[in-house]
Amino acid sequence: PAQVVTIRDRLPDELDWGTFELLEAGFGDITIPIEPGRRHFETVVDYAYQDHQYDFEIEVHVEISIENGEIFAIFYTLDPETELPPPVHIGFLPPEPEKDPEEIVPGQGRGQGYIAYAVYPHEDLTSGTEIRNIATIQFDFGLDIDTNQVNPLDKSEGTDPNLEALVTIDSGFPMASVDLLPDISPSRFNVTWDANSPSGMRSYDVYVRPAGGSWSPWLVGYTGSSATYSADPYSDYEFYAIGTNNVGVSDAYMPVVQAYTTAGVDSVDLLPMHTPDQKVELSWIAHFGFSYQLQSSMDQVSWINVGPVQSTSNATELIIYKDEQYSMTNNKFYRLLISSP
Repeated sequence: PAQVVTIRDRLPDELDWGTFELLEAGFGDITIPIEPGRRHFETVVDYAYQDHQYDFEIEVHVEISIENGEIFAIFYTLDPETELPPPVHIGFLPPEPEKDPEEIVPGQGRGQGYIAYAVYPHEDLTSGTEIRNIATIQFDFGLDIDTNQVNPLDKSEGTDPNLEALVTIDSGFPMASVDLLPDISPSRFNVTWDANSPSGMRSYDVYVRPAGGSWSPWLVGYTGSSATYSADPYSDYEFYAIGTNNVGVSDAYMPVVQAYTTAGVDSVDLLPMHTPDQKVELSWIAHFGFSYQLQSSMDQVSWINVGPVQSTSNATELIIYKDEQYSMTNNKFYRLLISSP
């Protein structure tokens, strides 16, 4: 068990050291509150080792040097009767037991200690600025261990940025936007959206407006970036998204069309019929506002246009086209391409 633990933490230059404030310290199951506004703190904590087998005191001292932005903390074990350290096998921070993700290990957490503080960043930092921080820890005047070391016992193995405390400045708006939709969509179609925010996105509000209607919320506080919309047959829809990032900043509600589609166009029944002269007529129900191009193929790989593009002047119309090039001696395949103006 460790008797003396020191922590040194050099604050990054992106922080305003003059705003530093201690919040709390602790170890094991002991929490040491600190009065608001303190930059220097010291106290003595009574402590019982291994369930009252041995009583001793922990001197705690924390301070910051505002001139160089370095925090220093020390936890020091003393026997109150002798004012000397206790026997070497006794300390306030016992070895941490091996962690088992499947169960709670007795004593887990007793080997951990910490200090907590708050400090403001400089006001002129741009959005996307990364502020990284590490501390250096020493147990019983042994090795200096940086908290981002790959191997705590060997600095030569390098560092891991994932072990660093990272805060990313996010001072802008998410600028969420719905991705473009195809001109024509089926009755159920996927809508996707995204935003650009260094802190990441917390949620989205997605609005929809039918043709000639008003905006209404479709999804509120939605954490995903896509969803399936169910539309009425042959209806126009417009979409707009508002994002809220992990800082809690949201886009302003300024509705503007970000994506548009004519939905509810699921399928068209293309009906073939042989004529007395051994040709074929193809017919389908066409809808106003759409254009139709009939295509044919002998192998379903190479397609050619058959006849002109067809459109309608009414809400619905039966279109019939006779393929004069059809021959009953060969297989022939047909498909219909549908597009909006």
